Amino acid sequence: DTMDLMPQGRAVKVDGRYGYLMEGLFGMEGAKMGGPFASLSTVCESQQRLITVEGFVYAPQFDKREYIRELEGLLFSLRLDPACMPLSAKE
Repeated sequence: DTMDLMPQGRAVKVDGRYGYLMEGLFGMEGAKMGGPFASLSTVCESQQRLITVEGFVYAPQFDKREYIRELEGLLFSLRLDPACMPLSAKE
């Protein structure tokens, strides 16, 4: 019995910039694995890039409410430098 749930999304502010938060459930076909996820996207205008950070929670034996709250806290702590340099350019 599969359940198809559409992810929910909403506009948010990320470090003073426009962002979009998607939340929903993930599942892996062929593996008995799934759980909640959160995805946060924002735009780096100076580099003309879309930056997306995602996190997934897989904890079958635990209540996931606190895990997803911590995950969202991590996503919203995203801070971009003024030039929004890609990680490979900083090495």
